[in-house]
Amino acid sequence: MLDMKFLRSPKIASQLIIWFLTIALVPLSFVSYVIYQKSEHSLFEGVTEDLLSVAQRQSKQILTYIRERERNVTTLSRMPGIVIAMKEFDHAFKKKGIDSPEYGAVDRKLRPFLTYYQESFRYDDLFLISSEGNAVFSVKRGEDFGSNYITGIYRTTELAKTFARASTLLATAVSDFEYYPPTNEPAAFIASPILDKGLIIGVVALQMNNEEIYSIVNDYTGLGETGETIIASKLEHRAIFKTPSRHDPYAAFRKKIPLGSGLDSGIEKSVQGRKGAGIITDYRGEETLAVWKYIPNMRWGMVSKIDTEEAFRPIAHLRKLYVTMGLITLILVVASAIFVARSISDPILKLTGITKTVAEGDLEQKIEIAAKNEIGALAASFNEMIRKLKESIEELKITTAAKERIESELEIAHDIQMGILPKVFPPFPDRHEFDIYATLEPAKEVGGDLYDFFFLDDDHLCFAVGDVSGKGVPAALFMAMTKILIKTKATRNLTPDIVLTRVNQDLTLDNPALMFVTLFLGILNLRTGELEYSNGGHNPPYLIRRDGHLEPLATTHGMALGVMEDVSYQSKKILVQKGEKVFLYTDGVTEAMNERYELFSGERLEKELSAMGEKSLEGIINGLMSKIRIHAESEPQSDDITMLMLTYNGPQI
Repeated sequence: MLDMKFLRSPKIASQLIIWFLTIALVPLSFVSYVIYQKSEHSLFEGVTEDLLSVAQRQSKQILTYIRERERNVTTLSRMPGIVIAMKEFDHAFKKKGIDSPEYGAVDRKLRPFLTYYQESFRYDDLFLISSEGNAVFSVKRGEDFGSNYITGIYRTTELAKTFARASTLLATAVSDFEYYPPTNEPAAFIASPILDKGLIIGVVALQMNNEEIYSIVNDYTGLGETGETIIASKLEHRAIFKTPSRHDPYAAFRKKIPLGSGLDSGIEKSVQGRKGAGIITDYRGEETLAVWKYIPNMRWGMVSKIDTEEAFRPIAHLRKLYVTMGLITLILVVASAIFVARSISDPILKLTGITKTVAEGDLEQKIEIAAKNEIGALAASFNEMIRKLKESIEELKITTAAKERIESELEIAHDIQMGILPKVFPPFPDRHEFDIYATLEPAKEVGGDLYDFFFLDDDHLCFAVGDVSGKGVPAALFMAMTKILIKTKATRNLTPDIVLTRVNQDLTLDNPALMFVTLFLGILNLRTGELEYSNGGHNPPYLIRRDGHLEPLATTHGMALGVMEDVSYQSKKILVQKGEKVFLYTDGVTEAMNERYELFSGERLEKELSAMGEKSLEGIINGLMSKIRIHAESEPQSDDITMLMLTYNGPQI
């Protein structure tokens, strides 16, 4: 026990004990309380943010998966081989039926190609459906093979609805993820119209792989031991589970929650288009911390949650830790106060002096104290801290240098890539037959978009815009190779279709990564205004008439380059009048997305182009880029953006 006479003593030791206890314990108690409250709040917010990140990551993965599949089926529907297959299967089906020798001959000839595509891109099945609704081909030849999706027993299925939308709207359509009777399991389909000379002759439909969608939803990374993600949709007055759950592997299309029942308010709110976060009781009757949101593209509700017992376990540990640390600290403070007050001497002064020296940046100091008590341990700890601090600084220097080297190399790669593109405008000041301006903004340090323009002779200007699959360094290398091949072939006085055919042959010779590029190439006769062009699966450019009217250039039905070796391309010709403009772009323009998953879209592009009026080419392109950035808000750029615009001024006099 502390002697009260000792405390009343006017000696410095007594005063130090009193002041030490007052100064140390009061602020320590206050700070500990504040830190605990903030730590508890931060842990709660951290768990909620983790759940939000999981939901955001998985919803983006689902949308990316669907968007990739839409591109796949759109590209497939434009392949000449698919047009031929559709015609031959439909003819054999109508003439003799699916069991006839004629149909068998067509099937043996074309099935390997269609099966290869279905297996390569991991689809469950591939269908060819005639414009009359007949399922004239199926890789798996299930119960629905040979049926009619307009009049037959499967006319109300999701595949029938998707066929109807694709054939009616002449655009790629995605079905809901619903139970499909012929396979007796859930299924989703993507369909795209097959056109021949501008007329629809059928629809190609692909059945998506359920396991790939399940694998996204059932990725429990960041969800601990009890967390899970639930996908559900609204059907009349119920919310229906679309995928298996962690706690119920058989929940898909079996688990149903009546809306308003309160069995799981997170699922109910999500399928009704609401988003939020909070503590709820889930469908198992367990208290959980959950976040919920609505995915409008798929009409799905998503709930990511974790049991509160697990989620708040760190808070309970923290509470125990602070109580324990508080008691220990109280004991140590009292003991240290008495000890320090009675033994204040050179060790403290020495420690104070060296601490000040170290604080000023001298890390070569070392405390030499022989005491084996707390001061000696503090001195040893201080020496160890200085040693580790020196090591940490050295490691930080090495890490910083490595990071700067990588950033420098990527910056050099960016400069090299941008350097191979024309970027001086006007590029030909002494040529007045045309004006041209272009820009490329990669999503990463380096990207896969490309543009180019060059003279073939005094009267012919060649220009091109392309978009390589993927991003980053591989796409940049593929882009550079494509640009070189274009210039090599085009300068041999070949027509656009032959240039694309030969570039495609070279790209497919050694392409183990199965990369491809969509490409538009045009050759403008500067004397006559005749534009001859060929399109390899790229977005159709716009011809802007003198009155401001926009006309998409007619497609040449060419597929992306690098996909198949033996592909021929077609050319078309149009006459560009004096004062008319041609606008080329990549899908990074129309697919620029904000945080609400809203695309910039082709309709918005046409509207903004029409509104630009008589601005200069640079003003139009920079204006469009500004509109895209405003639309995207704070959402990071997800794809390369390239635009090229050309005005024909007429022959030079």
